[in-house]
Amino acid sequence: MNWQFCPHCETELDAATSICPACRWDPLTADSSPEPEQTGSLIDRYRGTEYDIAVFEAMSAPPTTGRTSSNRVRTLVIAGIIALMGLYGSMMVYHDYEARQDRPAVLNGAQR
Repeated sequence: MNWQFCPHCETELDAATSICPACRWDPLTADSSPEPEQTGSLIDRYRGTEYDIAVFEAMSAPPTTGRTSSNRVRTLVIAGIIALMGLYGSMMVYHDYEARQDRPAVLNGAQR
């Protein structure tokens, strides 16, 4: 196999046209003079091509719907109700515990 790569971005050249699909470098139109250094970022160079990361981010992101916030609200309401029931139950147990404690016979008024 005869692999050819772009001298600027090191992307594999198109087999049919020998043009770089990322930066559009064409070996037929290239001159021998040195090219100035590019100051743009890689994201700017690849924007609009098949190597653009925005395409991959759009594919990997799940579709957003309004159901996520309603599920969150429903979960918080259920957790709040369970917490209130637990608080009420613990208050009832504590109150019943105080009422059922044994008292000494002297305090109840029993005499011999």
